[in-house]
Amino acid sequence: MTEAARVWFILQYFGLPTVILNGGWPEVKASVLSGTDPDPRAADLTPASGRVGLMDRARLKTALETETVFDARTEAEHLGRDLKSNARGGHLPGAVLLPHANLLDGPRLRATDALRAWPTRAGFTPDL
Repeated sequence: MTEAARVWFILQYFGLPTVILNGGWPEVKASVLSGTDPDPRAADLTPASGRVGLMDRARLKTALETETVFDARTEAEHLGRDLKSNARGGHLPGAVLLPHANLLDGPRLRATDALRAWPTRAGFTPDL
């Protein structure tokens, strides 16, 4: 799941419309064979042209005064008990813990309704 999130972020950052597909390779294969997949070669791969972006520390600090950030790591990482080879750990001030494991129902993503309700219960409003 971590790798999928990283790939999603990178592709979104470069402006490619991207989703995380529930169902793994069989679903990807079915999409490719049906001809419904977009041609990634036609995309303009301009950094920061997508819906996600990067922010420097000063801008992030200011944004945290008015924005809510959720932390999808484990509780131990959020609390700074598991550093995962990082020099420092813990969470951003005010970050809400929403562990990525809660996205899963066994090996698959939870149903769409459950996924939409998950951040809403933590105070986020989905922008879909």
